[in-house]
Amino acid sequence: YKDVKDLTQIFHQEADPTAYDFYANTDFGTIKGLDFSLQMRRTRNIALDLKYSLSYAEGTGSYANTQFNIAWKNSQGTPKTTNPLDYDQRHTVTGIIDFRTGKGEGPVLGDNFRPLENFGMNMVISMASGLPYTPTRVYDGVSPNASVQQEPTGGINSANLPWTFQIDMKMERRFQVGSYSLTPYLWVQNLLDTENIYAVYEGTGEANTSGYLESAEGQSRAANPTTGEEFASRYEFGQNNPKNYGIPRMILLGLRLSF
Repeated sequence: YKDVKDLTQIFHQEADPTAYDFYANTDFGTIKGLDFSLQMRRTRNIALDLKYSLSYAEGTGSYANTQFNIAWKNSQGTPKTTNPLDYDQRHTVTGIIDFRTGKGEGPVLGDNFRPLENFGMNMVISMASGLPYTPTRVYDGVSPNASVQQEPTGGINSANLPWTFQIDMKMERRFQVGSYSLTPYLWVQNLLDTENIYAVYEGTGEANTSGYLESAEGQSRAANPTTGEEFASRYEFGQNNPKNYGIPRMILLGLRLSF
């Protein structure tokens, strides 16, 4: 449990002849949670590690410009009500399974050939609840020159992204060549090719559509006989932003040399 205060936040100050904004130590927050860890020492070549975190992070601002709109509108006073912070991730689970064999271990094939001798396999399984965001009315979140004012439809950070799940696996086998140790390895990130969403359009809660093309304004722009078709095509392409997703399955091959 930790209380933090005097965090930096933008602040509006009425003054004569001109009001101005500056950064002041006005933010505070409360972080509380529980960590659970279970480790199994290596038994018959297998070691296990399990970690779980339950966390609550609330405050008046997630970063120094959280209250920028308040200052921009010349509003006075500092927020007194806490809300979930941008990094408030309620549940985080990580499991690690590690399998290792040494020299002379593993099944035997043919004339004393051991294919799994000096072999290692490691799997990292991670799962986490989604980060919070503030739901808003549908707006143009793609056009580069769009000047929009987002209108919230719920409380600050009252909605959450979906859960994420990922398995990373690494397999390797060590070979001794003279005084050198060669270890080729196969590393697969996101083994199951899970689609993980890390950002959404606040107006729809979806990662691949802002909802603007379905709005009255968007349909009006798309119906323009001169530029409408190109606008709709470019918008469709732009709103399906790969940055909103985690990595797809990635397979890497490598070789480690020790001497």
